Amino acid sequence: MQTIVFEGHSRMHLEEKEKPKPGEGEALIKVAHTGVCGSDLTLFAGKNPRAKIPVTPGHEFSGRVVEHAAGGSAIPVGARVAVLPTISCGVCELCTSGRAHLCRKLRFIGIQQDGSMAEFVNAPIANLYAVPDQLSDEVAALTEPVAVAVRAGRRARMEIGDDVLVIGAGPIGLM
Repeated sequence: MQTIVFEGHSRMHLEEKEKPKPGEGEALIKVAHTGVCGSDLTLFAGKNPRAKIPVTPGHEFSGRVVEHAAGGSAIPVGARVAVLPTISCGVCELCTSGRAHLCRKLRFIGIQQDGSMAEFVNAPIANLYAVPDQLSDEVAALTEPVAVAVRAGRRARMEIGDDVLVIGAGPIGLM
């Protein structure tokens, strides 16, 4: 399969790699669409201290499940999905109390493990969200940034009619 490989500060190349096999609790996704995020640009600039180099970037994506590890999944092979790119341990107090985004073992697809700027990518089955038929793959790839924007709005406790200032006109700011 073809994949983009980030090798360090401002260095990327296209590489032919073997298609990954899903591990326990994972599904193999054939990537349909992937976005380029500000965090991908930070990675490219060499300013992400969490990056595991070399790595295939990309965490905003949609695709189709092509294979499961043993045990299967509630989301069947062939299903269209969007993927939550954060991977937590699932067992610590933060994870079990609904704050998995604060897990001390938190990893990110596209930063600490290969991401969606490839033909295929592995993702935890628990992180897959079925995409309804009426939603295009292009729009489904925006699921993660939309979730970030929604969370920001909820945390700000915005109400209809409130005046707000959004700093930054990237996709999340525009959403």
